[in-house]
Amino acid sequence: MKIRFIWIDKTKAGPEKDIIDDYASRIKRFADVEVIEIKSSARQENPESAMEEEARDIEKHLLKDSFFIATTPSGKEISSHKFAELMKDVLKVQAKPVVIVVGGRYGIAPRLIKASNLKLSISQMTLNHYLVRIFLFEQVYRGFCIMDGLPYAK
Repeated sequence: MKIRFIWIDKTKAGPEKDIIDDYASRIKRFADVEVIEIKSSARQENPESAMEEEARDIEKHLLKDSFFIATTPSGKEISSHKFAELMKDVLKVQAKPVVIVVGGRYGIAPRLIKASNLKLSISQMTLNHYLVRIFLFEQVYRGFCIMDGLPYAK
């Protein structure tokens, strides 16, 4: 089983990175976990050009035959248990890797969102990218705990 996170910009050293690293080590008991950090194109004046440049870099790291989750405010909100059921189906039944993409300042290019298997909304509120990264790692770990009936999920 494999889970790949792709996001824009590096996670700088500090408490946020420490939390992500902690959850990554926990997740490794269940699956291979990998983080790909893409260089931001946000310095471009045109948001569409920035998203498109980032999309080309993201595409290089999408895994063949993977289940691709794009985070977007226009996506679907799901519960932790529904997310765990989805992960179980994709990782264990379909035996596909999961790729979770978090966009940059301007989001994810619309064509990538359209190509995703799941458009996932974290919140209708605007959140700091570090918080979104921590949230996703925590939910993936929680999902594995739900799948295996471990006490963390209760």
